[in-house]
Amino acid sequence: MTTLEEQATHLNDTQEAKSMGNTSDDSNKETRQSSQLLDIIGDILEQIVQNGASVPEICGLCARYHKSKGDLEECSKALRNQVQYLKGSELCHNHKKFKKFAQASLQLCKSYMEMSSTTGTKRELLLAEMHLKSSLKEAMDFVDSEEYKQLADCLVELKDLIGAA
Repeated sequence: MTTLEEQATHLNDTQEAKSMGNTSDDSNKETRQSSQLLDIIGDILEQIVQNGASVPEICGLCARYHKSKGDLEECSKALRNQVQYLKGSELCHNHKKFKKFAQASLQLCKSYMEMSSTTGTKRELLLAEMHLKSSLKEAMDFVDSEEYKQLADCLVELKDLIGAA
């Protein structure tokens, strides 16, 4: 991973090269610049996480970054970190915290399902099933909530996928 200063220098060099020779197609330049900016954002997020600021929102941003780059494994890892962080925050007694946890859990399970469809294995589906069973057990205080219903529905969908695989 490069430092932010190196990324900024690289971006400046790219911009200078752009002004020197305008022979490339504008859309290719924009695509390259967008890709470079996305890489810079990814490096910034990784540095934030490495420096200990692993609040769930940052983990969620990292997950979206990795998904946009097509790295489902890193996306799932970031989502697992987000879920773990939220799990330790008195989730069973605070509906607002449970809501955030449920949303992150659903994203994690969807990521697992996508990985499973890509790899063709059940492993990720079984991980998602274990996570949801555990989460539903812990969240009995919110059994009447929409979020609980969404988790339960996702578990049913996972069981169907596991049975079909």
